[in-house]
Amino acid sequence: MTARLLEQKCGGTCSATVLEASHRIGGKLHTRKFSKADAVYESGVAECYGYVSGDDPLRSLVADLGLETIPTAGSTVVMHGHIIRDDEDLARVGGPATRAAVESFRAISAQALSIDEWRGRLPAESPGDPAAAMTGIDLLELVDDDFARRYLALLAHSDLAAEPHQTSARYALRKMVMGLPGYGSVYGLRGGMEELPRRLAQHLTRTGLELNARVVRLERHADGGYSLTVRRGCDLAVEQADVVVLAVPHGALYAIECAGDELRHNFAAHIAAYDRPGHYLRVSLLFDRAFWRTELTGAWFMLDALGGCCVYDESARHQHESCGVLGWLIAGADALMLCNADDETLADLAVGSLPGDLAETARRSLCECRVHRWAGAVSARPGRSPRAGSEGLPLLDRSGRGGLCVVGDYLFDATLNGVLRSATDVADVIATSLTSDALPPPGASLPDA
Repeated sequence: MTARLLEQKCGGTCSATVLEASHRIGGKLHTRKFSKADAVYESGVAECYGYVSGDDPLRSLVADLGLETIPTAGSTVVMHGHIIRDDEDLARVGGPATRAAVESFRAISAQALSIDEWRGRLPAESPGDPAAAMTGIDLLELVDDDFARRYLALLAHSDLAAEPHQTSARYALRKMVMGLPGYGSVYGLRGGMEELPRRLAQHLTRTGLELNARVVRLERHADGGYSLTVRRGCDLAVEQADVVVLAVPHGALYAIECAGDELRHNFAAHIAAYDRPGHYLRVSLLFDRAFWRTELTGAWFMLDALGGCCVYDESARHQHESCGVLGWLIAGADALMLCNADDETLADLAVGSLPGDLAETARRSLCECRVHRWAGAVSARPGRSPRAGSEGLPLLDRSGRGGLCVVGDYLFDATLNGVLRSATDVADVIATSLTSDALPPPGASLPDA
């Protein structure tokens, strides 16, 4: 995303190279196929969030790349073996007081976080702000009906990737208002989410892209610019750049060594300020048919099993005709605990989480299991903490003699929208520097991002 924006904003005034540490591009955008059927499933990021009205940069990018979107929706919740499809079912199962408590919480949430605020950035956490000290648990404690409280917690758990006490009330509120009218929509991509990075790479015209090139060390030059030590297999090489953008998951920053006391201190401070990991575990099961459709409808449904998880009907959006595919998105503490379990155990747990007779039907229909583990891959509490420094763009090198900045979902809201927002910020900074006093003198080489 950053490379594409630089090409659009800077034209030919800078040359860029993407050094990808792994054998593939896309990171958490990870679409795979089963071996026993020609059926795709999302093994990483499941969807994009869309804005109902106004400017929507991510949807515009998707359209510019020629990708087809698939609107998705789901409203079914399974609690205590009961299937709750709407508010009428909620009142039937939990009682009128439960429905009233949920409706009251929704109304209060909409007042506390307007649609414009929901679309904006998470405010920086301030030690003196009482709201900043509140957690998701504190938010849920405002609900005085026990069934309603557990129902609302279940709806948000998979999105949070953490337990309510591990995230902020503000961030939890952003996830809880998602389903309210006017706030947002959810859509997938035809062919799978991994089509987005593939198409981005195809559209780059002036950017080099190299796989299996892992940056292991950074060193700032005294007069600006950086040396990057890059590992390619067993070989190490040193590359030079004027500007460096780190577009890696937060956890991957630990693997990069920084030379020099000042740069090392800034790097360590940045890592510590955002070190609030969330966890996911994906269990994708191939069945000989979509047997659940008569009882569990929509593109996904929520289960109170496995700590509270979302189950995606992959067949609904990827149009599998001769089989059925369900994908369990297990989050938070249960995901971390179960990451060490073997695939057979996880498949059994997933099948057993289905309500009523569906579990036995699933056992008879199961054809294949795939598991993908994402421990620590997202942020449980995205956004700037009091330790993260100033309000500006996160710059890992604040010496004034170089440009070392970061993009990532953990900086904003743990979504692709947040990735694009941070990439846009970084590209704007670089583009501005090319037309300001930061440009090199005539005859010198142009900035290399």
